[in-house]
Amino acid sequence: MPESPERNEVLEEELRKLQERLKHLEVNLSKDAKDLSSTEMTSREMKSQEFQEGMCPVHLDESIWSIAVVIGLEHSMFNGFFDFFVSAILAMVTAVTQILLGVALYAGWLRPEVQVSDANSWRNLLAHDAKYVDLSGNSLATQACSAAYSGFAGPAGSMIQEINLYLGLSNEQFDMSTFRPGTIVCVLCILIWSLCVMKELRSYWLMIQAIFWIPRAAMSEMEGTLALSCNRVWMLISLYALRTSISLGLLGGGIRLLGNTTSLLQMILITAALPVILNIDKQFFRAVMPMEIKIGIQRFKPFRIHYSRLHSQIETFVAVFLVLAVLLVSYSEVVRVFEEGILDIKVQLCGGQQAFVVAHNPSSQLTYALQTGTTQGAAVQAVELYRYSSPSSPSSPS
Repeated sequence: MPESPERNEVLEEELRKLQERLKHLEVNLSKDAKDLSSTEMTSREMKSQEFQEGMCPVHLDESIWSIAVVIGLEHSMFNGFFDFFVSAILAMVTAVTQILLGVALYAGWLRPEVQVSDANSWRNLLAHDAKYVDLSGNSLATQACSAAYSGFAGPAGSMIQEINLYLGLSNEQFDMSTFRPGTIVCVLCILIWSLCVMKELRSYWLMIQAIFWIPRAAMSEMEGTLALSCNRVWMLISLYALRTSISLGLLGGGIRLLGNTTSLLQMILITAALPVILNIDKQFFRAVMPMEIKIGIQRFKPFRIHYSRLHSQIETFVAVFLVLAVLLVSYSEVVRVFEEGILDIKVQLCGGQQAFVVAHNPSSQLTYALQTGTTQGAAVQAVELYRYSSPSSPSSPS
């Protein structure tokens, strides 16, 4: 059915209006895109200008300790007693936790150290006891020091194989080798851990510089230009000194733990776990801190400090020098000493004659020594013959 002219005119009019609206929308979108582009360019220019002027922004860490900067300020988001009480409790728990873990690292609670005297006692009391001879006639010393039986010789066998892998030795080798895989992995793990601690120390140093750049006032102010009172400044410096001491303590404890570990896999796992202890203040902040305080810290405007090219170069040189010094001292005072110690342990465990056992006859009050490992025992031959035979009618050995 043909449409009427009036209906066609109405449709054409609506189509024309729709086209005008689309043109108007395209014009607005074009203007918005230009405004956004100009805003981004302005922001880039401002950042570039700030960089050229040497102004470095320093943001507050999302950490328990950052609360000390803003707590109690007149216009801060948290002035109440509850906020102050929660913050103080969390800060004390954080400090105590890190200190206790640092003491655990230093005291060897996480990994008891094996002494040369312990290895000598094992060799004299257990390694050649006739009670521990296997069916092949091998002594416990032979089992522990052999690659074929070490996995069945208990902790001593596992320790000997870890020492061989750490020092790059064969079972019969008792001299320090040139290529030592354990030493390489240990030094790399210490390097990674040192870089983690150095990152924290550098953030502390930036915040201390920012504190000294902030103007002084009788009372700390947050509105407008930030100003800090002298009492707050000294409180913040004391807190960052405490954080620095804790970080350095954890650095030393972590190096000692890494330097006294023979398992390469455990080294890597320890290296992955140590930064968690270092950043436990941030974990407390993100997990249990009231949301109001978290938002207040996140919205806090960054401080700005002047950074010249010479200042940046000197700071980089000092950071690199400290990391290299830590590596050098760690190797000479911890890793090298540990290498010599575990080599002495292997000498005590496997050195000398291994193929003999000793038994004491209480009736005659005599002690006998018997050489072992010369021939395959008859018990092993019996096992080979009978282990696959039927329980009802076992085959008789020929």
